[in-house]
Amino acid sequence: MHNSGPAGGWVLLDISVEAFVRGVAQLHARMFDEDGRLLATVGQSAVLRPRRRL
Repeated sequence: MHNSGPAGGWVLLDISVEAFVRGVAQLHARMFDEDGRLLATVGQSAVLRPRRRL
């Protein structure tokens, strides 16, 4: 966490997929409060596999 957010109100979560290669996705997200202050940043990797047919 970069800053503590307000007790009420809303936050904006800006999420972007930075890459998707061979079934692996890399994401980046930033969270802002109502005044535009950066509250948090996060990076996430995910393995995505095709669904099996039933």
